[in-house]
Amino acid sequence: MWKLRVVLLALGIMALMSLQTQVAHAWCTPRILHCGDVIDSSTVIGHDDVSLFNCTGTTNFSGKAHVYKIQHAGDSLWIRLDWNGDAAHELGVFVLTTCNRNACIAYDPHTLDLNLSAAYYWIIVDSRTDIGTDYQLSIFCGDLPLPVELVSFTAVSGAGGVQLAWNTVSETENSGFHVERQNENEE
Repeated sequence: MWKLRVVLLALGIMALMSLQTQVAHAWCTPRILHCGDVIDSSTVIGHDDVSLFNCTGTTNFSGKAHVYKIQHAGDSLWIRLDWNGDAAHELGVFVLTTCNRNACIAYDPHTLDLNLSAAYYWIIVDSRTDIGTDYQLSIFCGDLPLPVELVSFTAVSGAGGVQLAWNTVSETENSGFHVERQNENEE
C-alpha cells in the first residue's frame, strides 16, 4: 500500500511540475488598450516573441514584439504607429482577430484605418530586428480626430487692414497656419 502512495505522490509531483513548465503564449493575454490610448514604447514593460504569426504581404518580421489587445465596439478603428528608424519598414503594426498565428487581417509600417465589427482584436508592434526602435502607438475609435479643433474665429476690419483672431482647443502635429486674403469682387 505504501508503494502505491509513493507512486501516486510521485505522479502528482510530476503533474504539478509539468503544469509549471508549460509556457502559455503570453501574447494571448496581453496588455489591454482602450480607445484614445497613446502608448510610448519606453513605458512598455516586457515583450513577447511572436515570430510565428503570419500576415500576407509582409516578410521577415521576427524580432521581439509588443502585443496589445482591444475590445472594439465596431465601426472605424484607427491605429497610428509613429517611429523614426534607419531602415524602411523597420517597425510595423499588425492587427489580428485572435491570438492565432494565422488570424492577421492588416499590416502597415505607420497607419491603419480599419472598419471592423465589434470584437476583440490583437495589435502587435513588431520589428525586423531586436534593435528596440522607440515608437508611439495611438488608438482612436470612431471618427478620426481633427488635427486642429477651432473654437472661435473673428475678423475685424480697420484702417490698417483686417485683424484676425482665433482660438483652438487642441492642435496635433500642427506646424502653423496659412492665411490667404482675397480682395472683394475677385475669384
